[in-house]
Amino acid sequence: MSDRSNRYMPMPRAPGNHNKGYDEKREALLDRLSSALAAIDSGRASFREMAEIAGVSAPTLRHYFNDRDGVVAAYLERRGRRGEQYLAALSRAESPFADSIRDALVFTARGLIGGGVVDLHRIGLAEGVVSSVIGPTYLGAVLEPTLVALENRLGVHRDRGEMRAVDVRFAAIQLLSPLLVAVLHQNGLGGEQL
Repeated sequence: MSDRSNRYMPMPRAPGNHNKGYDEKREALLDRLSSALAAIDSGRASFREMAEIAGVSAPTLRHYFNDRDGVVAAYLERRGRRGEQYLAALSRAESPFADSIRDALVFTARGLIGGGVVDLHRIGLAEGVVSSVIGPTYLGAVLEPTLVALENRLGVHRDRGEMRAVDVRFAAIQLLSPLLVAVLHQNGLGGEQL
C-alpha cells in the first residue's frame, strides 16, 4: 500500500477527544437524570437503573460518565455551577450584622427546602463517605462553596467591627451545621414523621 492511499483514511481521535456534540449529549443525559437523582435515594439506584431513567443503554451511559460515581459526581458539579449566583448573593453583607445573619439563615433555609439544595447535601453525604470520587466532588462543588460564601459575609461583619474577631471559617461551620442537620432531619431522615 502506498503512502498516497493512507492520506484518505480518517485519522482516529486522540485519546481524551470526544465526538462533536459530546458535551451537549452529556448535558441532555444529566437533564434526564437530574430529577431522578433528586427524587430517589441515589444509594439504591444502580448504574443500570440510571441508564433506564436516562433512556439509554448502560454502555452509552458509561461512555459519557464512566461509572455510577461519575454520574453522581457530574450531577453534583452541575448543580454546584448552577448555584453560583445564589452563593454570590449569600456572600454579600449589605445589612447590619443581626439583620444580615437572619437574612443569610432564611436565604439558606429557603434554598435547602424550596430550592432542593438539601438533596445535594443528602446525596453528597450519603454517597461521598463511601466514594473517593463523590466525596471530594461534593466538598468542592457544594459544601465548600457554601461555607466560603458564609465566610465572606461574616468576614465583612468582622472587618466592620460588628462582630468579634473570630475565625470566620469556624463561625461559618457553626452557622450552617445546625441548619443543615435540622433540614436533613426533617427532609430525608424521616423526622417529619416523628
